[in-house]
Amino acid sequence: MCDEDHACIPIDQDSAVQVVRNLLDNAERHATSSVTVSLDRSGETIELRVDNDGSPIATEDRERVFQPFLRLDEARSLEAGGSGLGLAIVRTIVTSAGGEIHVDDRDGFTRFVTIFPTVSEQFSPVRATR
Repeated sequence: MCDEDHACIPIDQDSAVQVVRNLLDNAERHATSSVTVSLDRSGETIELRVDNDGSPIATEDRERVFQPFLRLDEARSLEAGGSGLGLAIVRTIVTSAGGEIHVDDRDGFTRFVTIFPTVSEQFSPVRATR
């Protein structure tokens, strides 16, 4: 139920889990020692922030990190794990729901900020049947 105490976003549960999992996997992979997650509701939006204390992402690369299979440097190689698709998948899910995602650098932390619009009714995905 969506109300003042329970916000709903326009994606199904599986997609929401995928977004959170991919952001956490990425943060853990690049963190030195710390990953922090925060979630806030502000008016008509929900903001999910995932911070890690690893090497910052250069300003000029902050859009590029959402490209499939992109490796920014040796520290972000295939040996570190991952397929290079996680952030691209996150962006696709988020933008298809009318949301946005971007990268910031806050107090020495790399921060992925995901903003979803809220909806007044619980999302029920339409599933194709055979």
